[in-house]
Amino acid sequence: MKIILLIILNIVFSFQHSNAQKKSKKAKVENVHMFVDEQPRPSQTDITTWTHSVMDDIRSNWSLDSADVKISFVIEKNGTISDIQVVSVDWKPTKTDLKKLTTIINTREKWLPGKLGKKGVRSRYFVNMKFHQTETEIYETI
Repeated sequence: MKIILLIILNIVFSFQHSNAQKKSKKAKVENVHMFVDEQPRPSQTDITTWTHSVMDDIRSNWSLDSADVKISFVIEKNGTISDIQVVSVDWKPTKTDLKKLTTIINTREKWLPGKLGKKGVRSRYFVNMKFHQTETEIYETI
């Protein structure tokens, strides 16, 4: 009886270990780099024009009369944008707001990815925006 139980446990453990190895091979995700040799950038415009365009859309969709907003996102190796996050004390977007912001950002042009050496890599990018009642300004773009 003990031998049968040990055999069953061995089979279950082997099966689970095999599935875990298969999942880890499939789920290989490349690192997101914070520092790169060449910064990512929009492919068709400069970063200031791109950011002002996003700010105009944010202003037209949300009432941010006095807010400091930092948007963080990943530029993929193919130039698409993913993992969009908002870090702000002044604006806490809901899930619906974040989906809308993602749509706003992803309807724009692709980016040229950041590079390490000559190789395009995934990199995180931050855009800081300051909204005022009468104007908007970019006070820092990294």
